[in-house]
Formats: sequence, structure tokens, C-alpha cells
Amino acid sequence: MKSYSPAGLVWLLLPWLAACAAAPPDDGKARINEALAARGVVAESAMHASTPVQGTLTRADAVLHALTRNPNVQLEYQRLDLAAADIVAASQLSNPRLSLSWLRPEGGGGNETGIGIAQNFAGLLLRPALREQADARYEAGLLRAEAAIHHLAADTESAWYALVAAEQTLQVQELVARAAMLAAELGDRFREAGNMNALTVSTLHAEAAEARLALVAARRARDRARNELASLMDAAPATNDAAMNWTVPTLLPLPPADMPPVAALIDTALVRRPDILAAQADEAWLEDNLALVNRYRWLGDLEVGVRHEREGDGTRLTGPTLGLALPLFHRNQAGLLTARAELGRARLSREQLRQETGHTIAQLHQELHWLRESLAVREDALLPARAQVVARRQERVNYMFDGIFDLLAAKQDELLAWRAQVATLADYWQVHTRLVLAVGGEWEGSERDAQAEAAVLDTRRLEHDAAAATHEDHDHHEHHNHDHHNHHQGGHH
Repeated sequence: MKSYSPAGLVWLLLPWLAACAAAPPDDGKARINEALAARGVVAESAMHASTPVQGTLTRADAVLHALTRNPNVQLEYQRLDLAAADIVAASQLSNPRLSLSWLRPEGGGGNETGIGIAQNFAGLLLRPALREQADARYEAGLLRAEAAIHHLAADTESAWYALVAAEQTLQVQELVARAAMLAAELGDRFREAGNMNALTVSTLHAEAAEARLALVAARRARDRARNELASLMDAAPATNDAAMNWTVPTLLPLPPADMPPVAALIDTALVRRPDILAAQADEAWLEDNLALVNRYRWLGDLEVGVRHEREGDGTRLTGPTLGLALPLFHRNQAGLLTARAELGRARLSREQLRQETGHTIAQLHQELHWLRESLAVREDALLPARAQVVARRQERVNYMFDGIFDLLAAKQDELLAWRAQVATLADYWQVHTRLVLAVGGEWEGSERDAQAEAAVLDTRRLEHDAAAATHEDHDHHEHHNHDHHNHHQGGHH
């Protein structure tokens, strides 16, 4: 039976060990999509990057366009490819080192030649542990990619709500400006008839100009919100109004019926937030790394190999070789200190993230509570009261107890209250989106499907009311002019 030296066994095993090099994982995208879907962010769809952005986009449509078209998503997948390359590198053996020698004796005689080949044996010993660490880093990279894509989805949702709110605010402000400009127009007519002084007319024109400036600001805010959403979806920029081939709804959805307690949301975040899970994964593999560095701190460069020499007289020598670094000047203290510091930093980062998560969720939860209170006060008290003021003013105008300008002022106050309600609801959805991100996804019972979002803050009737009021104002003005004309004729006779 043929026997082998230890060096020979190593060289016999090298081809088999080299064949065990791991193939890079290719399931990262599917795993990220699956994890996002479990957190309420749907990333898989028939939609792809070539699908044009068109039509009326729901919140889910906007998110899907962002996840399939935004370059940052592909950038995260490229980072995963780099982490996959680390797995391949950790599973591969270093290439063997070939040495050649040719010695010529000065006093005569034959030349001495030598050839040797050596392999780093330390890498062979550490290979399984390094492969496990590379796998752990890849898993942490998956979680960080998931967190980054979740951030993109949240940013897109926030931009979608901002655009819907801007569209609705613009509609209400158009009614405010219409009422103010009508008051200024009527003031001019009353001034011409001698029934209004110049100071009052100038005040009406100033108020109309302020309303027009607010309308310009509302249009500017709408365009800015549209451009931000278009950028996140990588939609083609619109050069003019005719090129705007996509829109969003113009009515904000109402808040959900209830909210879970803050403690439950914090507990949910700590077990599902991908960035927290990634920090925990980092801490785990860095603990293993510290143990590995401590175990092999005495092990420097270690090479085993085979060398063949031929002496000048023709004698041939063959045998194993061993090369190792002597721990005379250091015993890898720097590597050990580095491993401890990296582990300590990871632990502090993970704990800091956990603390920030709790405080952020508590703050956002409290903000939502007070925003809901504000919405409820306006809905239950202020808006009905403003509507009653307008109705009673209309009655008093009909009976000639009040002037038409009192009615227009009351109508503007009602519209401004509705505009404030739109702004508060917009703030609510911005905070809600941040809370969903802080929790790590939708919590149980918070899924915002199409049916749930069918309940909206309906401001469409305001336009009908304003149109009716304008018609009544016009009739009242014509009636006033007719009475004034008849009175003037009677006085002349």
C-alpha cells in the first residue's frame, strides 16, 4: 500500500478543496421582495422598468413604479453582488507559490537547481470560519438592502400623499381666490354706484391680491410635489401641461378608525425592522470573528509544500517544506484590539438604534394622536359652525339685514377652515408614513387597501356651494342695482 507524507496529502486534497468553492448566491432579489411583501410593501408585479407612468396613480401604483424604475433599487442589488463576491473569495484557496533556484558554484563543478511549490496552510485552517462570516455579512447585506428599499417605498408614499394634498389644497384655494376676487369686483361696482368708499374698496382689492398670491403659492407647491414624486418613480419630466400623462387622486383618504398602543408598535419594530436585524447580525458575526482572532492569534503565515533539488553531482533531493512566521515582535495584538473595537462599536450601534426606535415611535404615535384630535374638532365643531354662519348670513342678506360682503367674508372663512383641514390631514399622512417606516412595515389591521382608502375628505361640494353663492351674489347685486336705479329715478321725478 502506497503511503503519503503530510505534504503529499495536502497536495492531493488541494484539487478537491478548490472544487468546493461556493457559487455566489443569486436569490437576493427574490428574498428581499418576499420580506418586503411580509411587511406590507408589494415589490413583485407584472410592472417593469419599461412600463410607462400613466393614468391616475394610486398609492400602490406609485410605490410599484418606484421599486421597478428607481436606479437606487438596482444599486442595492449591486451591493448585494459585492457581498456575494466576498462569499466566493472566502471559500477559495489562495494560489500556491512557486519557487525556482539556479546556483552556479564559483570553484567549478555542476550547477545546483531547485524547484518548490508551497501552499498557505493558515488559509486552509481558517477557510470554514471565514466562509461562515462571509455568509453572515451577506445576510446582513440582504437586510440592509431591504431597509433601503423600504425607505424608498416610504419616501414614495410620502411624496404621493404630498401631491394629493397639494392638488386638494389648490382646489380649495381656487375657491378662496374666486370669492375674494368677486368681492373686489363687487366693491368696484358699489364704488361706481357711490355706495362704498375708496378705503373699503382698496381693502377688498388687497385681500383679493393676497388670495391670488396664495393661489400662486399653491400651484408652485403642487408642481414641486409632482416633480418630487416623478423623480422617485423615474417618470419622464413633463415639459408642459399637455405632457402630463399621469395624475393622482385629488382627495385625501381619511385616517383609519383606531391605532394600536405605542408599546405594541415598539415591540413589533424590535423584531421586524430590517436595519435592527442587520445590526444584530453584524454583532453575531463580529463575536465569532473576535473568538477566531483570539484562537489563532499566534498563527501567522504558515506554508507547507514540496521542494525538489538537484545537486551539482547529480544527486536529487525531494521532500516537504514548512514555513511559518515566528511570533517574536508581536502576537497579532493589533488584530485582537481591532476585533474587540469593531464588536464594541456594533453593540453600541445596535443599542443606539433600539433606543432611537422606541423614542421615534413614541413621538410619532403622540403626533398622530393630536393630529386626529385636530381633525375631529374641525369635523365635529368648526366646519359645521362655519357652514351655519354662511347659511345664516345668506338668510340675513336675503332679508336685507346684512350686506353681500358679509356673506362673502363668511364664505371665505369657511373655505379657509376647509383648507386648514386639508393641511392637517396631509400632516397626518406624512407622520403615519414615517411611523410605518419606524415600525418596519404595516402593523396588523393597518393595511390601506383600495376599499379602506375609499373614505376621503370630500371637498367637492364646496365648489358647488361656491358656484351657487356666486349666482346668488350676482342676483343680489343686480337686484340692488335695480332698486337703486328705481330709487334714483323716483327722486328725479
